[in-house]
Amino acid sequence: QKSIGAGSATDGWTLEVWAKPALFAYKDNCRMPECGQNDTAERVSTKVQGYSTMLSIGSGLTRPSVATAAQRDAMRGIFISTNAMNQSWSFSQDRFDVSATSPHFLPGGTTLTPGFVKVFLPASYVLLDRGYTDLSQVKPEFFEMKVSQTTATPKVTVVNNGLLVDTGVEHFSSPNPSVKLKTAAETLAAQNLAALQQNSSASSGGSTTSAPAGNSVKTTIKGIKATITVTLAAKGTFTVYRKVGKKLTIVKKVSGKKGTNTVVTSYLKGYSFVVKDAKGKTIAVRTTSVRFARFY
Repeated sequence: QKSIGAGSATDGWTLEVWAKPALFAYKDNCRMPECGQNDTAERVSTKVQGYSTMLSIGSGLTRPSVATAAQRDAMRGIFISTNAMNQSWSFSQDRFDVSATSPHFLPGGTTLTPGFVKVFLPASYVLLDRGYTDLSQVKPEFFEMKVSQTTATPKVTVVNNGLLVDTGVEHFSSPNPSVKLKTAAETLAAQNLAALQQNSSASSGGSTTSAPAGNSVKTTIKGIKATITVTLAAKGTFTVYRKVGKKLTIVKKVSGKKGTNTVVTSYLKGYSFVVKDAKGKTIAVRTTSVRFARFY
């Protein structure tokens, strides 16, 4: 199960879809949302079926649409895989809403109709639209998902240059899952903040005696940039260290003025920062914050 898109806006687009046969259960007049928990299929078949949709650009349209051409380009190759008798989908506010309906039981009325609903997100969408730098950064908890109106966690697999999101649907009647991948700014920045706060509270090595009252440090993370703001009660020298595990590395030694002093440096997951005055005493971290921003 995969899709391969190629072409250009000038020459046109081609879409190659790989699929395997699946079991479909049918009952006449079993339509969304009337097909319920007591419906039994009248017949089954094993086959491949599907359709493709060209996204429009703009709002207020009757067909699926997105805000910009760039977003449409990023979403090219997305597919939703299901063996529901009736299926459709919509996209709004970065969320995929899937309608999937089939009879609850196979013919005979005792065996549940086996089912699945999976959403494939190509690397272009994950990296360009959601702001991640690598598919491996995405974790199941980075998704907002509901199945049968109940919050759930998907199974996520890196496959065929994208992410296959398994909603966990195993049978029908109308699970109707919704799936949204949060942006990297929402997930990684919050994750980095938690790690930074944890590391900042750990022992930094050397003297841990508090520096003179009135001195403080504020660390702000924005994407891959860290801004360390050091406030001094009086002018003096201080040193900013990057801490990874138990190792401290000098970032910059500063002849500080009374009041606010700023040091800007790079930031990666696992980094924290320690600031010491001229006597080697650690200046307390008063505030640690994250400015949420999409980064590429």
